[in-house]
Amino acid sequence: MNPKDGIGSLDAPTQLVEERVFTLSQDLMCVADGTGQLVSVNPAWGTMLGWSAGELHGMRYLDLIHPDDREATSATHMDVVAGDHLVDFTNRFRKHDGKYVWILWSASVDPATGLTYWVGKDVTEREHFRMETVEHSDDAILTKDVDRMITGWNPGAERMYGYTAQEAIGQPIAMLIPLERDDEEDAIFRRVLAGERVDHFETVRVHKDGRKLDISVSVSAIHDLSGRLIGASSIARNVTDARSIVRAQDQVIKRLLLAAEFRDDATGQHIVRMSGLCGRIALAMGWDSDGAAELEVAATMHDVGKIAIPDSILLKRGLLTEEERAVMETHAAVGHRMLSGSGIALIDRAAEVALTHHEHIDGNGYPNGLIGEAIPISGRIAAVADVYDALTDDRVYRPAFTQHQALEMMREGSGTHFDPAVLEALLAVLDAERRTGPLTAPQPGAAIGRDRVAADRDHAATQRDQAASDRNRAQANDDLRSAGRQQAEADRALAASSRDHDAANRDLAEVQAQVRASDRDDAAAARDHAAANRDEMTTDRGSEANREFAVADRDHLAADRDQSEADAQLRSADRDKAAAGRDHAAADSDQTESDRHLSRVEAEQRSFDRDQAADDRERGAVDRHDAAADRTAAANDRHQARADLRQSQVDALTGALGRELGMVTLEREINRARHGNGRLVFAYIDADSLKRVNDTNGHAAGDALLRDIVGAIALHLRSYDPIVRLGGDEFVCALSDTIPEDARRRFSEVASAIEQAHPGSSFSVGLAALLPEDSVEQLIHRADTDLYTTRARRKGRR
Repeated sequence: MNPKDGIGSLDAPTQLVEERVFTLSQDLMCVADGTGQLVSVNPAWGTMLGWSAGELHGMRYLDLIHPDDREATSATHMDVVAGDHLVDFTNRFRKHDGKYVWILWSASVDPATGLTYWVGKDVTEREHFRMETVEHSDDAILTKDVDRMITGWNPGAERMYGYTAQEAIGQPIAMLIPLERDDEEDAIFRRVLAGERVDHFETVRVHKDGRKLDISVSVSAIHDLSGRLIGASSIARNVTDARSIVRAQDQVIKRLLLAAEFRDDATGQHIVRMSGLCGRIALAMGWDSDGAAELEVAATMHDVGKIAIPDSILLKRGLLTEEERAVMETHAAVGHRMLSGSGIALIDRAAEVALTHHEHIDGNGYPNGLIGEAIPISGRIAAVADVYDALTDDRVYRPAFTQHQALEMMREGSGTHFDPAVLEALLAVLDAERRTGPLTAPQPGAAIGRDRVAADRDHAATQRDQAASDRNRAQANDDLRSAGRQQAEADRALAASSRDHDAANRDLAEVQAQVRASDRDDAAAARDHAAANRDEMTTDRGSEANREFAVADRDHLAADRDQSEADAQLRSADRDKAAAGRDHAAADSDQTESDRHLSRVEAEQRSFDRDQAADDRERGAVDRHDAAADRTAAANDRHQARADLRQSQVDALTGALGRELGMVTLEREINRARHGNGRLVFAYIDADSLKRVNDTNGHAAGDALLRDIVGAIALHLRSYDPIVRLGGDEFVCALSDTIPEDARRRFSEVASAIEQAHPGSSFSVGLAALLPEDSVEQLIHRADTDLYTTRARRKGRR
């Protein structure tokens, strides 16, 4: 085919250049029409794919595409025809011999003719590398579409989650997510939609068998050629073991703190106050929150060495003798020995604080008499916080000083005992707390060493609440009895009022009877007077009549007096009746008030009953919490027992694995290599100069050499390469997925490090790569043999 068929009309020089590029290019070039039929191809199709121009004439390029890639390639071709410029589209093309190669395409369209122009590069090696990386990655790599359905699943995902690719692909990603984290996937996908990459997000996923897995996942978007989001890819790493190590580390710290607290109850409170103050001083000196938090946790272990101090000295009431003080001062070095050599940054910082928190700026401290900035800043901060808390707290040998007294004494030690800058930071912290309240450094995870103190505070608060509840109950009973007495008095007053009212009614009835009698006497007197008048008119016995008239007048006056007296008694009875009515009303008012008081007492009793029920529920919750704490403590004890067992199988001097545990670990490394790529190297290490160092500088120097050799190996090798001490100065290290050349290079770096740390010292290394028939002993033996061969060659060159 003539390339002119697809290039179009150009001026002669330009067309010549285009033709030469088309002819000489090592990349695939072709022209296709709108249906995908090849119009023109360059010679590279023959050299790269084995097809001649004649064989390709009239063929649709889709006929050469791998069946799995045809749908995507067809859609891409239509996008190019529609005017989209294509960059970096990859598919598989069939060669003349039937094999497939990966081609990376760029394409564009000529709008005038509708022809599409394609340029392709062979990227088979790159794609194979990418696929090998995905297939052999220990991480779980998967893809999902916008509907959260799984579309890709590598072997690492199968190993991590337990599902095969056939079981996982086409299933919702939700099958890996715990129910309590349903909303998490939505949040992650929203971040991806917003164009954000989610890096190292720590979360929890579910294994096929139901186990919870702690993972760290990174998620990124997948876009099509037009830039449209079509899904997301995620890479997950199982960090369950790492988190277990962190939890174990927390437990070790808590156990150490408990050990100190069991010796001296006050120590636990001192630990909390002193360590918290260290964190706040660090913040005031400009430390970041993470550093301050680490120092606060590390400072909780500053006095852990006191577990080695006898009770007769630790709890002595009174000043210590010179001999006793010398024993007490050993706690700094003891604590350092307990904590050093772990290789964990937090524990190393704790060892530093334990060793230096009693050093003085002027060199008069202990145990090493360090001066000025030779004392680590963590030790200088701990020294200030430790002394301040000790001065302001009651001790068995003296009462607490006031804050003012304590600060005056500490100012006198500025520049001699204390770092002036740290002391100024303490003053700033205390001044800020007086104004705004305490500033605390955030803790990494749970607050270490404070659970017991918080539980004690909760228990004390519960007891105070119970005592207050008992007092409220007693007060309510007293109020109820008082209300009963008031009710009885009101009843008695009402009864007396009723009796007075009845007596007043009886008096009124008697007065009314007397009035009626007086009225009758008055009427009789009037009749007698009328009779006397008649007798006076009809008889001459006038004098007799006058006497009778006088008598009648006296009777009439007596009747008038009786009437007046009866009227007075009636008014008095009315007054008594009114008073009785008032007394009755007062009794009714007293009864009403008594009823209201009784209602209040009953309401208070009901409120008390509700409070009592709440207290009962709270006590039940506390009991359940205590039971859960007991179960947690039991589990921690079991975990600690396992950790102690493992620790007992670790070499105490160097931190390498002991022989018993080490042989098991080396056997496991061999099995793992045989199930993987088969690459494993055993390195046999022998410290050549140990005897000379011991004879010249003493066994302490020899021990230091062995520790530094193991430390240098751990530093220059990978964290998961096990180091085993076989005995004396002989060690074996297993390097997985490694060849002898790489191992020898790494050990040359170790040798350089040892030479710098211990001039004149050396060690020999023998290497042996795993063979199919090797046992642990055979592989060690071959590495040992190589060591002696290497050593002999080295001596021969001298």
